[in-house]
Amino acid sequence: MSTIDDHDVRTTEIHHTLLQRRDGTFLLILWVDGNSHRETVADQTVTVNVQTAARIRAAKPLTESAFTTLAADPVTAFTVAVPDHPLILEITPASNSDLIVTDLTWTPAQPKSGDAVIFSVTAKNQGTDATPAGVIHGVGFFVDGTQVAYSGNSNASLAAGATRTLTASGPADGAWTATAGTHVIKAVIDDTNRIPERSETNNEFSINLMVTALLNPGDLNRDGVVDGTDLELVKHQFGLTTTDVDYDPRADPDGDGHVGVRDLNIVLGNLGR
Repeated sequence: MSTIDDHDVRTTEIHHTLLQRRDGTFLLILWVDGNSHRETVADQTVTVNVQTAARIRAAKPLTESAFTTLAADPVTAFTVAVPDHPLILEITPASNSDLIVTDLTWTPAQPKSGDAVIFSVTAKNQGTDATPAGVIHGVGFFVDGTQVAYSGNSNASLAAGATRTLTASGPADGAWTATAGTHVIKAVIDDTNRIPERSETNNEFSINLMVTALLNPGDLNRDGVVDGTDLELVKHQFGLTTTDVDYDPRADPDGDGHVGVRDLNIVLGNLGR
């Protein structure tokens, strides 16, 4: 501490307090003793060393409303600028577990527009430590960047090197109502960061999904509209069965092997659509 006179005291002394939460994370509170009557005490740069590699987040409660990430991947040392008001460092000791997604699938395998699609992933712990028991091993499922489902019902420990299938369970039944077109499906394992990992930057997996349009059963010639051409096809085939040489399966939309009244009604009921 340096002293200019009894009424103007400046210091570069850094104070700290260390607290531990029940979940094993630490809060290190740092501040510069800004006891100065004439000048603002400048931020002091310090290097913090930790015995076990950890992830670091920081917050300044007087000026910031949330924590910001300083080190997403584990570090054993980091540098911060300490102000003359509290700087809170959240220190989360890293585990050597490491969750990744190795495959992303869905049912039905070839969905059509309107189908209820359920996503699943194969999750692997490629780390050297088992994941903790009793903690949800969650997955977020996204379609074109928007979350549509999640898996949140698996909380058993996953051994190092082991894999597990995690299937969408919510909201409701976890199903996404398919829409026609090509979509980017993304799965994020440990999407809410419940599980400390060796790396938090390898949790995503993406793949494209093609959803076919649901065809109108009355559009027999598949030209996109049910019209007189489809009606003529049924009329021309009316009464024929699979045993007839001229039988055309397009005129048999109910698939019973006989072109009859039900097929005619399917076309009539969809005329103009």
